[in-house]
Amino acid sequence: GLIDNAIEYQGGYYRAAFSYGLDLSEWLVPGTRGTQDTAELSAPDAEALRGFLQEDSNDLATVQMIKEISWPGWEELATNIKQKIRQCGFDGVVHVNVKHSETLTVYKNKPWANFLHMRSTKTCIALSIVGYPIYLWYMWWRQRGPAVRVKYCVDVDLCSYWQLIGHKISAEGFESVEM
Repeated sequence: GLIDNAIEYQGGYYRAAFSYGLDLSEWLVPGTRGTQDTAELSAPDAEALRGFLQEDSNDLATVQMIKEISWPGWEELATNIKQKIRQCGFDGVVHVNVKHSETLTVYKNKPWANFLHMRSTKTCIALSIVGYPIYLWYMWWRQRGPAVRVKYCVDVDLCSYWQLIGHKISAEGFESVEM
């Protein structure tokens, strides 16, 4: 019904009029703004990763690469975006957020791991019914490895970024220029 297509936000249900994401990857730089630290990994995380790559013999072990992104002052840009959308005539709820982390799971490229991750293997195990819970438990137990945090910062001046996007924001969302 009506609620199936609604978005729950702060205790109420709303229909999304538009949604868009802006790619900031061009401005991501290793480290954090305002520091001399240009290393992507902290020393303990680098050591944990080095140890894992050199010594871990578990073919199913994984590494969780957690990209942490900081953008000091992005709240000012969010305010500008909301004001621009409202000035263009949109009278609904406007929500602007920045994704501050992203996780990537890295699997080993080993025959045993590849076999267990194959769709046909999972299908055969699922069809056996009894084997599937054992498979899930085995995979949960063996897929252990370090979680490594990699710090990045968005390195673009808010005014410069606003000049790139400000004129493309409207009451209908973001109007990209067709090439």
